[in-house]
Amino acid sequence: MEENNSFYWLGSDDMSLNKDTIKNCGEIVIGYYGGNTESGADKNEDAAVLLCDKDSKWKFAMLLDAHGTSESAKLVVENIKKEQCSIEKILNLPIKNAFIQLHKLFFDMFNNEDFKEKCKNVNGETACLIVAQKEEYLWWMSIGDNRVYLLHPELMELNQFALNERQFYEWIGKVNTFDCDVPCYTTGTRLLREGKNYIYLITDGVLECGNRKFEDDRELCNMLVDNGDISGNISKVLNEVHKLKGRDSATMIGWSYFNNKKAPRPTR
Repeated sequence: MEENNSFYWLGSDDMSLNKDTIKNCGEIVIGYYGGNTESGADKNEDAAVLLCDKDSKWKFAMLLDAHGTSESAKLVVENIKKEQCSIEKILNLPIKNAFIQLHKLFFDMFNNEDFKEKCKNVNGETACLIVAQKEEYLWWMSIGDNRVYLLHPELMELNQFALNERQFYEWIGKVNTFDCDVPCYTTGTRLLREGKNYIYLITDGVLECGNRKFEDDRELCNMLVDNGDISGNISKVLNEVHKLKGRDSATMIGWSYFNNKKAPRPTR
């Protein structure tokens, strides 16, 4: 499904082996690469959902990285399709309420007993990263080892790049984080800095290829802000993954936001 303000993608339907594919959903860019067949790549188990407001008031992205099969990612995507109207209504709420309600929607969805029963019947599990930006604020919820970066010159100067750490042994699927007595995940909210901010989401196929050069945050992030060309920079990184003969699928989502409001600064 692809429209001006929504994009649903399953790697199992569009693998993009040996090449990168770049698409847009409004101002959001997604690039996906299924892996190098010379290294044995023969499937793509990533998935993504992109939603954006027609007036650019908010943006929403979900990035999934499944293993075993793509069944767990497909299950999550199917549930997001059912919740799309609710997500859009929540993100149109005043900012003071929007992220609180969005967190509740996803916690309740993943913790729903019927959904957890369906998870038991799929083969494999998926990491799941959800990111929403409204006005000058950014919210995320992460289960697993996908990463989200907030890039701004003031932050990069202080070696601040990623908003979340990669968390291993967390998934949605047959082995399910939300089956624990206390569900475990990472969530947070950030105020964007004044001026141009870049937001990027990536799966681990970007990081775990070749000599793992992109595990160096500065190496990766310098490429992602170069010339401000989000589509070109995503393609450049994915082509490098191909040259490094990455076997795992690699997916990247990116957009920018110019914050014209003053950001907090310390007293002197």
